[in-house]
Amino acid sequence: MPQGTARTQNSNAQSGSKLIIGGETDNDDIAWATRSSMWRARVEKASARRTKRAKPTPALTLAGHGVSLRIEGGALTIQNGFTHYPQQREIFRYFRGDLSLPERIILIDGSGSISFDVLSWLAEQKVSLIRIDWKGDIVCVAGASGYSANPFRVQWQLETRGNPERRNEFCRSLITKKIEAGIVTLEKSIRRSDKWERAMKSAY
Repeated sequence: MPQGTARTQNSNAQSGSKLIIGGETDNDDIAWATRSSMWRARVEKASARRTKRAKPTPALTLAGHGVSLRIEGGALTIQNGFTHYPQQREIFRYFRGDLSLPERIILIDGSGSISFDVLSWLAEQKVSLIRIDWKGDIVCVAGASGYSANPFRVQWQLETRGNPERRNEFCRSLITKKIEAGIVTLEKSIRRSDKWERAMKSAY
């Protein structure tokens, strides 16, 4: 299996089969699984464009029930959790010095297990492990320097905050992007009408 890549496996009743309630398939579960598969496919497609020598993924995000991090044969093996039914479990494996090794691993709420060996392995490879609860609060940070934020982004934020011109420039760029996105939505998704014409004139 290629280093740092994800594979899937069947997990009995938790994956690979539909949830049956009263003899009928639960439509909400199927719809949720369909949407989740779509977004997962988009992420995998974007990740596939990275060459072997390209910059590694900044972060690996884990969530759901049954998340597992352990060391097997000197490699970090990660099993992502279950978030819906039906679902196939994602498995990631990273070796020491792996080019695909993420800068940080973010665990969003969920449940599961982690070994002490994993903490030592992450510290050795300078990878941060961050646990975030369902409210978005940081529960703990382990491995690497114990600092969860990206130092380059923090430096940029401090510099921008202390410079009024840079603050205004950043705000203008955000507003411009929102207007451009609104125009695209109007052109592609909204039916023509008098209100549509007024909105387009205001945008331009």
